Amino acid sequence: MSQISSNDIRAAVASGILSEAQAAKLEILAEERLGYRQHMVSEDEPFELFRGFSEIFVTVGLVILFSGLLAMLAPLYMLGSITALPVAAACLAWLGAEYFTRRRRMALPSSFLSIAFGVSILILSALSQNLEGAVLSAAVFEPMRDALPFRILTVFGIAFGAMLLWYLRFRIPFAMLVIGLMGLGIVFSIASFFDERLLENISNPIKMLFDLGGSSNAAFATLVFGALAFIAGMVFDMRDPHRISRLSRAAFWLHVLAAPAIVNTMAFTTWSMEGTAGPLLTAATLLIFTLLAIVIDRRSFLTAGLIYFAFLLRSVLDTDSSAWNTVYTLLVLGASVTLIGTFWTQVRALLMRVLPNFPLKHRLPPYSEAL
Repeated sequence: MSQISSNDIRAAVASGILSEAQAAKLEILAEERLGYRQHMVSEDEPFELFRGFSEIFVTVGLVILFSGLLAMLAPLYMLGSITALPVAAACLAWLGAEYFTRRRRMALPSSFLSIAFGVSILILSALSQNLEGAVLSAAVFEPMRDALPFRILTVFGIAFGAMLLWYLRFRIPFAMLVIGLMGLGIVFSIASFFDERLLENISNPIKMLFDLGGSSNAAFATLVFGALAFIAGMVFDMRDPHRISRLSRAAFWLHVLAAPAIVNTMAFTTWSMEGTAGPLLTAATLLIFTLLAIVIDRRSFLTAGLIYFAFLLRSVLDTDSSAWNTVYTLLVLGASVTLIGTFWTQVRALLMRVLPNFPLKHRLPPYSEAL
């Protein structure tokens, strides 16, 4: 009798013979019996956008189908039935997920349907709050300006709740990215209650969103959002330290949101400081995030800081020729990233062995005890 492979277990889950939890426990049991689990070393983060060209083909078909639906219902929009389009799109996305997600387990179509549903609900929620009219009125009438943050909060709150229901129903890891973006809108809406000048520096959006020393509190909202997304990602990660279930894939998308928000806010703020303190604090900040990325085994934090690593290298490798400065920066940065990426597992094992025991260390991804 031939041995059952991981693909067989996935097929059993797709056909309804096993649940996701049962499949995960079965794989863990098999690997423990082989003595592999204790020495498991992951070479990469779990990431699965699509499994084959058939999924790309189906997704293209879904894009065309939704485009046709919008074209068909456009006359209703012209006649005043403005809610017909988002309602129809949301219903079609839900029905599509019932088949392509729950029955076929197709990754890329499920991701597209998550975006379609989230955008549809967001538009429907904005229409229910007459957000466009409220924004125009707020530019003229002071009372409407005070009520605008609550309306925006309601819009994103409804969309956030709908996406949570979507995730609970279909368990699509990519849905966490959409949920996170809705959460970003909620965080900024709440921040606007305490800071009427939240968007004053809109002429310089980078400074507005990431400079904690600016006149607006938008950067603080960005940092809070990043921290919340990071905590949520770690909750998922610690429930699946071996990263064999969809929980770790959901955490991946949360870290994709958290890393730019946290790293950009801290690094941009320190880099904007005058004198030599700025580069020094930026270097210290990037070192901390590098160690954090290695410890939790998530490369997104290191990736988010690459642009600031380049800035630091340019300041260190300061030559008379700006062209050669750029060349040296690219060479050093490229070589460093390549080496870290190639020997990530060995570097992480060494670091985890050196670090003393700390709370929840055993809930992080396993590492090799010997190099």
